[in-house]
Amino acid sequence: MLRKSLGLPLVLVSTFLAGSPSLASQPIVREVSTPMNGVLVVNIIPGVGVNLNFEGAGEYIQTMIADNRSFVGIKAEGCLAAQEGCQDPANLVHLTLIDKLQLPGVIKVNSIATQSVLTIRTRDRANNRRTYIFSLRQGRPRDVAIAQINFIKAAPPPRYYDPIAARNAEELRQKENSIRLKILTSKLFKGLKVAIDRNEIPGYDRRGGNPIDRFILDVHGGMPLLTAASKHRIDLNLVSKLILLGS
Repeated sequence: MLRKSLGLPLVLVSTFLAGSPSLASQPIVREVSTPMNGVLVVNIIPGVGVNLNFEGAGEYIQTMIADNRSFVGIKAEGCLAAQEGCQDPANLVHLTLIDKLQLPGVIKVNSIATQSVLTIRTRDRANNRRTYIFSLRQGRPRDVAIAQINFIKAAPPPRYYDPIAARNAEELRQKENSIRLKILTSKLFKGLKVAIDRNEIPGYDRRGGNPIDRFILDVHGGMPLLTAASKHRIDLNLVSKLILLGS
C-alpha cells in the first residue's frame, strides 16, 4: 500500500526515512549553566541549524571569532554589543552547515574541513564579561539533532546547615552583646556617680528608685538604649553626658 501510494520502491522509502533527521528523530533543546568551563562540542546536522541562546543568562554578545567558516554559517540575531551605536544587542546565534557546491572544473578549497573553533565573548547589564569556546563539527544524519542550546545562570550552591556551628555563632553573638551591655552600663553607672559628685543632676534622690536608676537597670537587662530612655523619659543629651563622664 505504501509503495503504491508513493510510487517509490519500498527499499528507497525506508532509506529516506532512516536518513532524514527531521523524521528519524526530532531536534532537542539543551540547557547549559553559566559560567561554562571547558569547550562545548556542537554537532551541526545537515538540514538542522543550531541556536545558541544567551537570553536566559541575561548576556549579550560582544564579539564572535571563528577560525574556519568554510563549512559553517554563523549569524547573530541583532547587532554585536561591542559595535558603536548598537541599540538591539544580540543574544542569539544561529549556526548552519554550508552546502558544498560541486562545480565542474573548479578546484575545491579546504574541502576536508569539518570542524571549527568558535569563540564568543558576552557581557551582561552589570558589565560582567564571559568567554565561551565551542568546537563546531559537521555531524552525521544519525547523530542526535540539537536545535537549540539555552545558556542559563547557574543556581547558587545550597548552603550547608551545620547545627554546631550555628549554635556556636549564636553563643558568640550573645556573649558579645553581654559584654557590650556590661561596658555600657558600667559607663552609665560611673558617669552617674561623677555627675552626682559634681552636683550636675539637681534633685537626684540618692535613696534610689528614681527614673535614671530604673533606666540604667533596664539597659543592663538588655533593653535597647533608646527604648529605655523613652520609657523613663530620660533626655538623650543626659544619656550621652553620662556615657562620656563614665568613659
